[in-house]
Amino acid sequence: MPARSKRKAPNIQRLALQLDIEVPTVDCTSICQCKANGIRLTELDQFAPLTRETTVQRRDRRARVSKAVHDGRVLPIDVGSGEGYIRFALRPLNEPEEQSWLGKASCMLDVASGFLAVEEQVIQVPADKYRVDVYCFVPCRSAVSHLASTVSGWDVSLSLLDNLKQYWKSTRRYKCDWSKKSLKQPVALIVQLTPASLVDKPLAASDVKEYGAKQFALKWSFRSLPHCPDFIEPMIEEREDADEWEIVSIDVPKPRKKPAAKSRIARKPHPVYPTLFSDDDLLQFRKQLVELVLAEQSSNRYEPHKVVPCLTKSTLKEFDYLAEDSQLYPRFMLALACTQIECGHLEAEVANEALGVAPTLERVYQLELKGAQRKSAIRELQRLLEEIQEFRSKL
Repeated sequence: MPARSKRKAPNIQRLALQLDIEVPTVDCTSICQCKANGIRLTELDQFAPLTRETTVQRRDRRARVSKAVHDGRVLPIDVGSGEGYIRFALRPLNEPEEQSWLGKASCMLDVASGFLAVEEQVIQVPADKYRVDVYCFVPCRSAVSHLASTVSGWDVSLSLLDNLKQYWKSTRRYKCDWSKKSLKQPVALIVQLTPASLVDKPLAASDVKEYGAKQFALKWSFRSLPHCPDFIEPMIEEREDADEWEIVSIDVPKPRKKPAAKSRIARKPHPVYPTLFSDDDLLQFRKQLVELVLAEQSSNRYEPHKVVPCLTKSTLKEFDYLAEDSQLYPRFMLALACTQIECGHLEAEVANEALGVAPTLERVYQLELKGAQRKSAIRELQRLLEEIQEFRSKL
């Protein structure tokens, strides 16, 4: 008997807060639940157009796609661009993203397996059912078409770059970021996932529409922009260094008063945030991180003000599961920022992520806590955010 060919193990990428996936030139793509080995749990061939398709067959195929969308089994997206990136996010949109999207579509998606398949890639996410909001940006075909139909002076005879530069010049006063290079390396779509437990209103899923080569995908709801949109740059290098933790020595400004050697271990602890860090795993994480820092500070090899916990690829791997848990991740980032402040230094990347996850955590408090406990938790959160912002402003 001939030997069976072994299935190549997929390259699994983990989504903790944000992940940018490079995709080839494609009209439409479908995202659905899969197994860890990459095998899709929704058969996509049933939605493929026939070579010669009658009106009745096309109507039937559209009904099957629509039912799969409403059942949370598949997420069909109109990509309509050359090689670029799709950004997956377990967080609210940041300011540039919020100001630059042109189209939006929404649906529910079941990811009970904890794995998503997109093109030939596999993404690991916390197992859950999600509300998915998809946003399109230039140079997504639909975003460009909307600009061309709504922006005064858009000339179809000109290139996309020339039109963007004219639009930019008419609405802004500083240099246009769009270039031939940026058009080849943009984030064209953002797929934002929100756990269903945090969704307080029932979702009316978007209808599907035919795009590209007779493919059905979620129908965009468009909006107009007062200014030419920003270029959303993919973040690859930052993501690769954001998985694990390490104690490193770096140069930061010396404190005004150097503590006496005998008082290093007995230093006054950082103000306690009992609600924010009530989880036992977070308390253990913070305690162990501080103990490691204090041990390094006691060494003759390092100056106390130079040792801080940093976001890199190395130690404390036993706490990786905290970053993988979408419910704990906001508290995890705030705990790290709090600990860094306690140790005398705050990384800009950690500060930005901590501030970015705060709205998600506040929404959790609004939904899960009541009365005095809710007010206390929100006060703690606001106090820590003010401390992070104040400390960051001194860097």
